[in-house]
Amino acid sequence: MNAYARSRRTLLLLGLLLLLMGAVTVAVNLPYLPDGDGYDAAVPWIAAGCGVFGAAGGIWCLVQYRRGPEATGLILRDGGSRMFSAIMLGVCVALLLAGLPLDQPTISTGLPSLLAVNFTRNLFSTETPAAPPRPDAGQPGSSGG
Repeated sequence: MNAYARSRRTLLLLGLLLLLMGAVTVAVNLPYLPDGDGYDAAVPWIAAGCGVFGAAGGIWCLVQYRRGPEATGLILRDGGSRMFSAIMLGVCVALLLAGLPLDQPTISTGLPSLLAVNFTRNLFSTETPAAPPRPDAGQPGSSGG
């Protein structure tokens, strides 16, 4: 599988994951939005805002998937940063699941969606993969090089 196909598949999976995380965050905090005074009123709004931001990140990934990595130049990074970001995305999902049984509303249901968008962004670079050498490169009289 080439870099573009891996990037395309990853954009689709991450887009769906972020959209789901954002939707869960908003759904959990939605009943608490009109209630409370002062700080108690702000907590569900902040958490729901984080969920909206997470869902927006998912929509961005799905739009980039639709456009294709060839057009956008987004390719999946290689090396340790990719593994770190993948592990941290798993931690964000675990944090969201751990925050669901807590007494709501709480910021801990919104923060994982916000963090997941950041780690998703770090999975990609805008570099294009190196082109394979041309067969006539290095030949006398060749303009390839």
